Amino acid sequence: MLYGEKDVRAILATPQLAKTLSCRQGYPLLHVRTLVHDKRGFPILLSELFIRSDRYSIKISAQRS
Repeated sequence: MLYGEKDVRAILATPQLAKTLSCRQGYPLLHVRTLVHDKRGFPILLSELFIRSDRYSIKISAQRS
């Protein structure tokens, strides 16, 4: 793996996602799409996650060098 890209977006649950994630249609979800490339720049991994917004948290740490 050389580099990856992650795209996080807020979406609303479709009927199918609502059933799968045990929530109501229109419930706010996070759609996380990750694309990883090898050293030649070719995509080697694509991942898509659909996460209920009430079960997700983000922790960001920063350090000055």
